Amino acid sequence: MDPEITSALIMAIGAIIAAGVGALIKRNSNGWLWAIGGAIVVLALAGVVVIIFPHLATPAPTSSVTITNTGWNPYVENNGGSSVTILKPVTGTDNAIEVSFSLLADDWVTIYKKLPPQSLSGMKSVRIAYRGTGASNTIELKLIDKHETIFVCELPGATNTAGQVVYQDVSFDECLCRVGTGKCAGTLGCAGSPILNPKHIDRIDFGFSNGPIRDDEPGSGTVVIDEILILP
Repeated sequence: MDPEITSALIMAIGAIIAAGVGALIKRNSNGWLWAIGGAIVVLALAGVVVIIFPHLATPAPTSSVTITNTGWNPYVENNGGSSVTILKPVTGTDNAIEVSFSLLADDWVTIYKKLPPQSLSGMKSVRIAYRGTGASNTIELKLIDKHETIFVCELPGATNTAGQVVYQDVSFDECLCRVGTGKCAGTLGCAGSPILNPKHIDRIDFGFSNGPIRDDEPGSGTVVIDEILILP
């Protein structure tokens, strides 16, 4: 709901209560007590609305957030073979990231970036522009919250685009929590676990993984992520 509409509703409810209080004042010699009581009720009501529905009190974002190419770090588990390197791109937009990877069968590597607290509040999707060559493997877009819960959207076979730029929009609703992480620690799936809350996301990852059941190809490749936009 639009914040201006929310404010109007709160004011309208307050006006109704105030009118009722005014009528009581005329009939009651202790009218000042009723006035104080009415004011407390109005303030309490506004507080309840803000506490239960905090998104109503926060203006919706009106512009996208660009994830820059600074502050990224590579990560490889101690697997003894796969690797990932962040390179400086020769071509692309100002915020392009060039990543070189080498994957063993059924393995993964990733690059990650920490985000300022609540920087994705109110956002709803991610748009990425990327291009790649080499072995065809899966790109995993991961959004990690402050509880270390990982929400992931897999793009199978996406690392090889024959060098052509691909634009991909991913709704936050498409990012599923990964079993065994954060508040999704159960072994039977994430049913009943908290859904992705953009306000709590404080890290973004791009993983590159090889899954034989997805017909991925072990080997080396290069991916250039030209742009990452977070959209309201």
